[in-house]
Amino acid sequence: MFRFLLLVSLAACSSLRPNPITETIAAKKDSYRFCFLSSKDHKSGLELGTATASFLIDQHGNPSEVKLLETNIKDPQFEKCFLNTLSNLKFTPSSDHTTIEVKQPFTFKE
Repeated sequence: MFRFLLLVSLAACSSLRPNPITETIAAKKDSYRFCFLSSKDHKSGLELGTATASFLIDQHGNPSEVKLLETNIKDPQFEKCFLNTLSNLKFTPSSDHTTIEVKQPFTFKE
């Protein structure tokens, strides 16, 4: 199994050539934002949320081993919502049948 690390901020994607992985992640930005806006921390006044997630994309385009590496949002409901959204993404299958390791930072604002 071959893996490589992808670390690209969604904010930086607008200046880069489109990447199918970041495009797939970015397509669900409203879902991630909903998770943040629904969190207890946001409702208690947290205006800027951050999270870093990691996961693998198998040769069929399915995410696995989805983990929240760090976050300032200390709400189990946020974590469940956020990880569930990432787990349900469907990526373009790898043309060379490799597993891809992704580490992705997220920033949430009002």
